[in-house]
Amino acid sequence: MFELRTDVSFDVGDYIVTPYPRTTCKGHGLVEDILAVLVGTSQLRCGPGPGVETAGALRALVAAHVAQGAPIPILVPSGPKKPKHGATVDMAELSALKVLAGLHQQVSDLYPPSLEMALRLEDVTGWVLEGAVARGSIRRYLADMEALVATLGMDYLHPVRESGMTTEAAFRTEVDVLEPLLLAYLRETDAWERDDCDTYRALCAAGWRGTIPKEQRMFYRERYQRLYPQLSWDQATALMARYFATTLARVRLGASGALAHWDQCVQLNFAPPVPGAPRMGTRLYYRTAPVAHTKRHIPFWRARGYLHVAGGSVRMGLASWQEELSLRPMVLSLTRGPHVVHLEASYAEAR
Repeated sequence: MFELRTDVSFDVGDYIVTPYPRTTCKGHGLVEDILAVLVGTSQLRCGPGPGVETAGALRALVAAHVAQGAPIPILVPSGPKKPKHGATVDMAELSALKVLAGLHQQVSDLYPPSLEMALRLEDVTGWVLEGAVARGSIRRYLADMEALVATLGMDYLHPVRESGMTTEAAFRTEVDVLEPLLLAYLRETDAWERDDCDTYRALCAAGWRGTIPKEQRMFYRERYQRLYPQLSWDQATALMARYFATTLARVRLGASGALAHWDQCVQLNFAPPVPGAPRMGTRLYYRTAPVAHTKRHIPFWRARGYLHVAGGSVRMGLASWQEELSLRPMVLSLTRGPHVVHLEASYAEAR
């Protein structure tokens, strides 16, 4: 068990160790019950449940691993750092790890081999997209995230840094090749989305699959323009092309974060589904905290996580870094063996 040091009167330790709500299993057989746990309920799921194609692919993956008596592999993509320079792990990361711990425990209750999880930590992506100024923040955030996993005793969750799978030089080379292909395709097909043009054929030859629908383009442009209000349309398009180039570079370099002995896996995303993006394969979308704590969802690496305290009870809160909040500062020190992490845990008290 970890050691917790804090000087507040309310029982934050109880919040840390109390599981989030569980999914009720229907008793339709082991594979279907595991599938029901993975899909979850609207308390923890982000958006609607999987469609027929995704549910079928998930069912087949679960059935194959159950037949072998093997853990079910789960890949969890993450981000490189918080949006605020110098910020590090806070209650948002703790909440997301509570979600994963509860998922693992509930599957363990049904199927003892349970889940084997990999947490992809995107340090190389951060270096390429955010530049030298972000290196210190990325280094601190990833070290603290690894320490938080260790102090919580989550030995089934393996943090995997991109820098352990590829080099920055190789990644930059790939991005520099792919970015012009994506930018040319986006510009040519902005007015009329199609797949019968040379720019699209060149992109497919590089390994890209599927078109980029209008809804998906607008989602990214609007997000970039919220972050950078002076950004022009073409500058937002260029940022989008570079971001997409990093996703394809990761595939081409085999740097997905999947463990070496996996031949397939469930991808569990805390980033919400992007409008217009195809929902297929074995992807699931989860919330950073259950609806019972907050109706708001922000991926944990983009969120400012804090606590609401009322009458000794504690629940999670999530905010963007642009919001003005009236919070009392608090840091939790978690220790397990040689592992120590200092967790930002500011809180708001009910009046």
